[in-house]
Amino acid sequence: MFKRTRYELIERFQFRIRSQISYDLSELLDASEILAELMLWGMEHLPRTATGNEEADPITSLTTILVRLFNDFEAVKLLALIGLSDQSNGPLRDSIECMMIVRLFQVDPKTSTRWLTHGNEYTPGAVYAELDRRGIAALEYAMYGFLSDRTHPNLMGSVGTAKETDHGGGHIGTEWGLGGYNSPFFIHSVLFQRSLFQLLALKDPLRNLFAPHFSANEWQVWRSEIAKAEEILGRHLPRPDSRDQASEEGVKVAIAKLNRKSSRTNDKLLREMRKMFGDGFNFPD
Repeated sequence: MFKRTRYELIERFQFRIRSQISYDLSELLDASEILAELMLWGMEHLPRTATGNEEADPITSLTTILVRLFNDFEAVKLLALIGLSDQSNGPLRDSIECMMIVRLFQVDPKTSTRWLTHGNEYTPGAVYAELDRRGIAALEYAMYGFLSDRTHPNLMGSVGTAKETDHGGGHIGTEWGLGGYNSPFFIHSVLFQRSLFQLLALKDPLRNLFAPHFSANEWQVWRSEIAKAEEILGRHLPRPDSRDQASEEGVKVAIAKLNRKSSRTNDKLLREMRKMFGDGFNFPD
């Protein structure tokens, strides 16, 4: 008799690992929750209606992108919390595209109207090139190539759900994370990067978007909460030294390469954020 016991095991695993990760990384998740709340608060201050199609279209476009950005961040969290760290890199990469489009819409509202009907023109490379032409820094693009590597079904995009153990005597056991895998290094890395992108979005493109609509008191609260989240994140900087090692040589090389690329891209992004925000950036060196 056919019984659906196999998938039930996966569902039970996903429930258990979510509870475990939520407990182990509660402080990091709390910081991310603060940042998510600030984004929602800022969106509530934006205009909701406009008269005339030319004025309404930019509002429609901008709201669409902001909702997509918020939901991408949520998708990253939900996937990571059930052990799908490899799959969470897709929406994390997409959040970069959203941030760059938000920047472009602010400096050229006409592009937001065209985006509604010619969205295929707004590829990440094209948007970044246009921002660069206008002298607008898009720091998030420093992570785009790294995350793109990890979104493809290759070895680099699969190391977070496979583990090989050498039992000696030429006997190697392989464990695959079917439905998710408890990979602390990769899960922590993804959740930290998500929080870092949330922070960057709020400190730069969204700050410029929301600030004119806040009162002086609201703005003071905003800055205080940002600093609080930033201080927490500074204590959770990932150290690229994965313990999710495998014995098979190809996987070892992939993990070593991933650690190096992760370290370089994180360092570059953090260095540029320190340069841009100066004393307003509270991460430790």
